Amino acid sequence: MERRRQGWALGLVVLLGLGGCGGDQAVSAGGTPAAGAGGFGVAQAAEVLAAFDEGDSAASTAGDPDALARYEVAPALDASLAGIRRAEYHKRTQPKFQHVDPKFAVPGTDPRCFLASATLRITGEESAYVDFSQFVRTPAGDWKLSHHVQVSREAVPSIGDLSASPAVSSTEAVGERSRKALATELLARTTATDSADTSLVASSPLLDQQFAAGWTIYQQQMAAAKLTVERTMQSAEWSACAARTPGGTLTLLTMYVTDRVAPAAGGRGPVVLPAESPDMIALGERKGVRGPAVSVSRVEVFLLLVPDAEGSPARVLGLSDAPTKVTTS
Repeated sequence: MERRRQGWALGLVVLLGLGGCGGDQAVSAGGTPAAGAGGFGVAQAAEVLAAFDEGDSAASTAGDPDALARYEVAPALDASLAGIRRAEYHKRTQPKFQHVDPKFAVPGTDPRCFLASATLRITGEESAYVDFSQFVRTPAGDWKLSHHVQVSREAVPSIGDLSASPAVSSTEAVGERSRKALATELLARTTATDSADTSLVASSPLLDQQFAAGWTIYQQQMAAAKLTVERTMQSAEWSACAARTPGGTLTLLTMYVTDRVAPAAGGRGPVVLPAESPDMIALGERKGVRGPAVSVSRVEVFLLLVPDAEGSPARVLGLSDAPTKVTTS
């Protein structure tokens, strides 16, 4: 699991032509308790989280991708792999971590997922962030981290006490029309379009002044190199579990997007993504990429508070972003 203060300017420098939880649960092979016939509740969720902290923390510190895959699945695994590649490039060791005073939202029957929120303790020091996570049960019966987003202390009151009610299905808690509208709006907001609808998603420093502002800087860098960049969404997925709170529904939206960089009108190729650019570092590419156009696939995860009252805007409480693949065309 990657634990770092998120910096939301994309930072891609593309140069034109320059190269630049108790009970009687069994323990699975992955080290996390498997679901058993005796039921699964908060105590078992706490056992899963404790086993995850021990195993995944060690894997992160060791920078071991295979060990990480025993405790995580995508999209969380994508972000963690990017984190260990950054650490390797900068010759640093990722710190160990522990979730402190966790709260859980577990479905009432046949749980295939559960949610957790907890303060992170990183190498003995308490983090300024709260970690919001979803764990899912795999076909083998063990539990793995599927999502995690770091939430600032200012946004923590919006999460509330997850244990106040059972987890529910995201697709049942948030209607299909709202899900489609929210995904479309968030795509627009991450690219700082002029058609931002703050009545649908409230304005926030994290989304609009940091993440979207990073996109604007990115576009300016591309324009200076006589390049254009366009982002398209390939798919949007909602987390299996959601939590109902007095302020609305807490849910996680994962967007798979592609950023395509190509020569602008009048510009000349090739497009080059240097080895020292942030995305190449996160992907473990050490030679850079060159082609008529370059596409970077990425995964973005948003923790949303979707109000029950119609007409009230959703809020982005946290988000993460990681590149997953680079291709040329």
